[in-house]
Amino acid sequence: MKRNFIFFAFLFSCSMLWAGTPTIDGTFDGTGVWGAARATSDLTPGWGGANAKKLYVTADANYIYLGAEISSASWQHFAFLINTKAGGGSADSWGRKIVYDHANKPDYVFRGHLGRDNVPNGNDYGNYAEFHSWDGASWTGVGTPISNNGTTYSVADNIPNNFNAADGFVEVRIARTAVTGASQAELLDVVALDVQFLIYGDGNNHGPFDAVPDDNNATDWDLTNPVVVSNYAPTVAIGVTWLDFLAKAQKDGSVDLTWSTASEKFNSHFDVQRSANGRDWTTIGTVKGNGTTNTKKTYQFTDNDPLSGINYYRLKQVDFDDKFEYSTIASVDMRLGKKALTVFPNPASDKINFVSNNLDTEGSVQIFDMKGSLVRTVQVVGNQLDISDLAIGLYQVRFINKVGVATDLVRFVKQ
Repeated sequence: MKRNFIFFAFLFSCSMLWAGTPTIDGTFDGTGVWGAARATSDLTPGWGGANAKKLYVTADANYIYLGAEISSASWQHFAFLINTKAGGGSADSWGRKIVYDHANKPDYVFRGHLGRDNVPNGNDYGNYAEFHSWDGASWTGVGTPISNNGTTYSVADNIPNNFNAADGFVEVRIARTAVTGASQAELLDVVALDVQFLIYGDGNNHGPFDAVPDDNNATDWDLTNPVVVSNYAPTVAIGVTWLDFLAKAQKDGSVDLTWSTASEKFNSHFDVQRSANGRDWTTIGTVKGNGTTNTKKTYQFTDNDPLSGINYYRLKQVDFDDKFEYSTIASVDMRLGKKALTVFPNPASDKINFVSNNLDTEGSVQIFDMKGSLVRTVQVVGNQLDISDLAIGLYQVRFINKVGVATDLVRFVKQ
């Protein structure tokens, strides 16, 4: 069953790439990050020696990640077919000899070239890729390359540029706000999707060489009739619709963690995890989930022995079949004093996160240049701030909570 929910951006604002999510660099991060393969093929090479072996799908608060274990040559191309709602397009979005005949046609196609830069014959593919959307009549985005390491999309593979078949991995990252469901307003997001992965050739007369899950393959280099594909992997239902996750220090030195969900599907439990650096995590407790429910549920956990410095917390939500996803990160600064402010990453290019032991996440942030001139004041809910439009340079920042208590000024570098 497909479900949509309101994506409260400010509640997910502290998600970080090292929060147990894949790094998009063309290498497989292991099942500890990706989870188990969503589909495995018969492992028999298809046309042109291509072999689409395993398909992986995972997600965090901000992104959907798709990956495929493959054997392919650098002249070959790939496509992830994505379905989120009824309808979709049946014609191949790049005009290959392929017809999509799934029960619900693909709504999006993330596709591109395999192989790194400096191909021996002079072609510079450079992980070229596009993201196509079905608008009800045609595919949009065709001919518009995406940024390989952009905020909305990212793509990488490790197929060598020798034009010979080689084992490798291709992976993509898509902002959840770019993959929406039917009749949705700006802030609606999808929490279930179907995916199929294809390898095919570089000519319009080429059909699918191999697929995972298994499907029809081409049997000729120069096809007259298109090959029909129709086999998605089992629907990926992201198990929990998160509403919030908060951490707050108490007067007795403990930290109360509270979170709530709008709906749950096959939710076994939450592992409560803590870190001193935001990278290395330890499970400090477990809270039972509510299985499958469409009503709001609220949870609480107390850390009676927090670390002396900054404590980072996240939740590992585990389904009954052991599939899992991570929440956003909450943090509390347990250092002495009431005016401490921590800013990270530093230097930063797009966004900064700030942690204050004022313990509030609602108030305003003031940014000053090094001459002491106020650059801007921003009202915030959460602990992340967009600085992408600031000029490169050195700045000072302070946080003022909703009752007017201000932190000391802290320097950060915009690069």
